[in-house]
Amino acid sequence: MSGNPDTASTASIAPEILRLVSYETMRKQGIVPLGLRDGKLRLAMVNKSDIVALDDIRIKTGYELEIYPVSKEELDNILRQNFDAIAEHPHCPALAIDPKSQATESYAVQSVEKLLNLAIGMRASDIHLEPQHQAFFARFRIDGVMKTIHEYPKEHQVTIVSRIKVMAGMDISEKRLPLDGQISLHTDNLNVDLRISTMPGKYGETVVIRILNKSTVLFGLEKLGLAPATQSAFEALIERPHGIILVTGPTGSGKTTTLYAALNR
Repeated sequence: MSGNPDTASTASIAPEILRLVSYETMRKQGIVPLGLRDGKLRLAMVNKSDIVALDDIRIKTGYELEIYPVSKEELDNILRQNFDAIAEHPHCPALAIDPKSQATESYAVQSVEKLLNLAIGMRASDIHLEPQHQAFFARFRIDGVMKTIHEYPKEHQVTIVSRIKVMAGMDISEKRLPLDGQISLHTDNLNVDLRISTMPGKYGETVVIRILNKSTVLFGLEKLGLAPATQSAFEALIERPHGIILVTGPTGSGKTTTLYAALNR
């Protein structure tokens, strides 16, 4: 997983590649995505031995990685030359707010409602709201791949985050500590649980919303695609009166679906 980065510090990087990882993460972990080649994400990285960072980037982007070692100076140069591209403004018409409609409902209320409805409709497993220096981005994880969907005006960042925290029963006055909450959406056609996590950061609170659509996960173990021998062994284990079963894997791999199937057996 290595390569020669001799053109990395001078080449222009496509904005859609830069949006795979937040600018804050690039700075913190000392990485910059350079492009795709043969299905792998080429990644400039200061410390190629940072296994935790590598695993994090694999999970966030959904790609296997091809590493290009660079110095801290080279990384800073790449970021300087490409920051304008990072600052481009992704726009999703489905999340746009009509200024005339704000007379009846606030920008934040409408934005959160549209955001949740769109994410559920697109079968996203996670919503990430990521503040940056001059922007506030909404990103969806769909089929294990993170995609930047929309940029909200920076001036609405605090009210959008506060709206989500109110819905989740969280303390809107606490902005210095990580918080967790939950939202349940129940209608005739919808049965969705949302797990909310907020994390303070340099440019404001980051929000992660995990979406659990019960209508899509409540089915039996026989529909999980397990091999017959594996399913039989698993069923025997969950029938035991005591013990522990660890279900592990990256985001979107089916951990929650497996647990719900076991609990509803």
